[in-house]
Amino acid sequence: MALSAGCSELRRDHYPDHPALPLSGSFELVPGLLGTQPRMLALGRCDDDDLLDVAEVGGDDSAPWQTATRGPPAMHLGSAAGFVASDALAGLADPFATGLFSDLDGDGHEDLVLASDVVVVLRNRGGCRFADPVRAGEHSDRGAVQVLVTDADLDGLADLAVATRGFTTNPYRLLVARGDGTYEESSVAAAPLVLPAEGLRPFSMFLDDVDDDGRMDLFAMIDLRSSWFSWGTAAGAGHYARDDGLSSVFSQADPMSVNPLDFDRDGRMDYFVTGVPGHSLLLRGSGGRSLVDVAYDAEIEGVDLTTAWGSWAFDADFDGWSDLLMVRLGNDQSALAGPTQLYVNRGDGTFAEVGAAHIGASVRGKTLVCGDLTGHADLGCFALTDHGPLLLRDHLVPRGSWAGLRLVGTVSAPPAVGARVAVLGGTRPQVLYYGPQSPNAGAHANGLVVGLGARTTADVEVTWPSGLRQRVTNLASGRYTTVTEPAAVTLSARTARSDGRSTVEVVVDPLAAGATLAGLGLEGDGALADGGDLSGGRHRWIVTAPATPGAAALTVLLDGAALKVRPRVRFLAMP
Repeated sequence: MALSAGCSELRRDHYPDHPALPLSGSFELVPGLLGTQPRMLALGRCDDDDLLDVAEVGGDDSAPWQTATRGPPAMHLGSAAGFVASDALAGLADPFATGLFSDLDGDGHEDLVLASDVVVVLRNRGGCRFADPVRAGEHSDRGAVQVLVTDADLDGLADLAVATRGFTTNPYRLLVARGDGTYEESSVAAAPLVLPAEGLRPFSMFLDDVDDDGRMDLFAMIDLRSSWFSWGTAAGAGHYARDDGLSSVFSQADPMSVNPLDFDRDGRMDYFVTGVPGHSLLLRGSGGRSLVDVAYDAEIEGVDLTTAWGSWAFDADFDGWSDLLMVRLGNDQSALAGPTQLYVNRGDGTFAEVGAAHIGASVRGKTLVCGDLTGHADLGCFALTDHGPLLLRDHLVPRGSWAGLRLVGTVSAPPAVGARVAVLGGTRPQVLYYGPQSPNAGAHANGLVVGLGARTTADVEVTWPSGLRQRVTNLASGRYTTVTEPAAVTLSARTARSDGRSTVEVVVDPLAAGATLAGLGLEGDGALADGGDLSGGRHRWIVTAPATPGAAALTVLLDGAALKVRPRVRFLAMP
């Protein structure tokens, strides 16, 4: 694979003229909603209503244009009149650098994760009332530039991935959930061809099972042409095998953000990668480990002389085709703002850049965090600028209806990050990624807005990270539907005392997953015994702890096929 050659103007001349898209309306730019300081934002539904809430997390002291003074986090709750200051985080006096909202434990309330030199989790007890913060990882003097929720080891628990700040030889950290509210620290081995003398400077990271083999793969976004792409290995979380061919293409872009989307509606996930001038990538998935850059042919590689930073894949006009929004930034303090770019999917494998016509001004920013502002597909993005967060609100005239989805994992981790949603019917599938994506230094809000085009209802199939598939019929337009993964596997506990006597009960319900037969295998420590049949076609197994600390990974078989998620039981030395 090779990046397209030539200068920016030649790329611009290459693109053919197309008939004007039937698109009307524009993005509204709203400044000053959250003050004038360049603060990092976390978006979520903190108080459990449909209105988007915003946590101001900290100052962005890596901003090219200035050094901001960090302050303690502050909460703003969405209301009909805008955002109202709340004292929900008044007890936190320390500053943080970044954060996110996610329902880590599946109780229906979005928890708040904050990261800087330490990573803490604030469990939401409902109504934006938080328990005391719990440290999720060891102290790190490198700080953090991004934190994401993932299931790094595909064991059905929500883990945290952290990109560290500044130059370092350890750019990434994984905080792997044990299942008892605590985390195990796991480093990610750096894999550049040559380690720069000053070390590596991470922008962000993204984990997804690209090749559908039940192992998470890693997009490592590093400055100074040091980025790489690696495939997950059987060794588990933190262990990856570098792909030299993809890494060569990836690193040349100096990537900042990754957005998964099925841009050509062939049923396979593709990945848009923002990058330096002329080198944004569109990695088209063709099945297995085939990822080929088609940005040049799709007319989306970028022609402006500024760098693309934050981005979001979404359906801007609800026509059933994924579009892209991105902010651009000059390469030094004196550079002008790049254009705020909206690429609209033509539906023929190419995109039309319509930002100048439908966004009223350029935005000098690098971080973009997006979501549904009101719960009625009122889509918008906050761009971090040197004059504070600026809201870009989508007022394009829709060309179709919409439906909203919120997914809750049971066998998969509760946030269900990485699930695929296929909109059924029509001549071509529409497959959407469920999760916050990976904009530079941030994470988008949870939930998924599906453009339905001319349809008013839809049937969808959810492929959960576990591998389970679930059909949802007559999904209603104009509102959100919450879909919960079938509880095909339940464990009585995820940790047990390593005393040689403690037990964990595992129940598999094949009928819940549309299967007939169930099986269970154990790899690692402990002993597995058959516990017999239960009512309703369920079957029970008993795992007995070893006498010394260790862990066991369980392979669940349904009609002879193994689920991707392998629940893990950890045996701990407890007082």
